[in-house]
Amino acid sequence: MDKIVPCIAPFDLILSPPQAKLNWNTTSAWSMRTQGQVETENYVTDEWQMAKELTLLGECDVAIDFGRLVHGLSFELDICRFGKGISQAYWLELYDGESVFVRGPGQYGRHVHTLDRPVLSLTICTWPRSVVRLRELQWSLVQLQ
Repeated sequence: MDKIVPCIAPFDLILSPPQAKLNWNTTSAWSMRTQGQVETENYVTDEWQMAKELTLLGECDVAIDFGRLVHGLSFELDICRFGKGISQAYWLELYDGESVFVRGPGQYGRHVHTLDRPVLSLTICTWPRSVVRLRELQWSLVQLQ
């Protein structure tokens, strides 16, 4: 069992055995706030399943608040276009009691992000004139024992 001591809690959390991953269709207490032009679309996965994606067009912020501590967060960001003179199309802000900023890669295509650390929220910020698609968002809840 992994032992995690997050910055937000004065006590230790112990993870329970792995659970099924949660995603867009989860009815738990997660919420999303967007700023800028963001479109929602359906697409067909490699496994021929219907899934949802967000397309961030230009300068956008998408903040996902999981409502509680999660771990095993994974998602895919597909860079379709860079803004003129921009070396990264996006950056990430992870919040676990402290903000951690992560710069996005500098090349086109799919980029998979997998986080082993617990987080409360994820914010994806894109640069002007960039186009980024968010797909395959999944996470597991941290269980108190």
